[in-house]
Amino acid sequence: MVPGSAEGKGIRCPHCGITNLEGVSVCRSCHQPLSEESVTRFASKICPHCGFDRNPLIAKFCMKCGAEISDTEEIFPAEPPAALMLPTRREIPVSVPETIVGRKDFLEDMPPEKVKFVSREHLKIVCEGGEYFIIDERSTNGTKLNGVEIKGKGMKRLKDNDKIVLANTVDQTFQMK
Repeated sequence: MVPGSAEGKGIRCPHCGITNLEGVSVCRSCHQPLSEESVTRFASKICPHCGFDRNPLIAKFCMKCGAEISDTEEIFPAEPPAALMLPTRREIPVSVPETIVGRKDFLEDMPPEKVKFVSREHLKIVCEGGEYFIIDERSTNGTKLNGVEIKGKGMKRLKDNDKIVLANTVDQTFQMK
């Protein structure tokens, strides 16, 4: 079991969804403070129209699309519905409606000489209508989806167990939960 993985003990950041090692006080991704109080305080509703998952529990309307949210809408799930699985078996959670993946996401699992080819904001995974898409518009060294280069080619649909390679160095698998 990898420390800080979804399988091991850790604390999920209520701001960005990244799993951090147990005992840390600041998120390694978004640098927001982590505490049991903040995890509880930032529980939120999911918009049934656009999937935005950071609406406050008291919200009557979605902060992203403005659609009405009833008091019975789903509360933010404990586990994101999808993740990127690294060869080390650590998961990078994919949050709704979008997740940006970059160099910082791989620093604890891979040597710097391998990660240095991954851009700071390498790709984006977007959820629209319950389907996931991958976009690489700004990386320096490209992204392959199931062996096909996708840089600059717009949104490409993701399916369970698709293979994603960043900068010809970092392998990962997209997984639906």
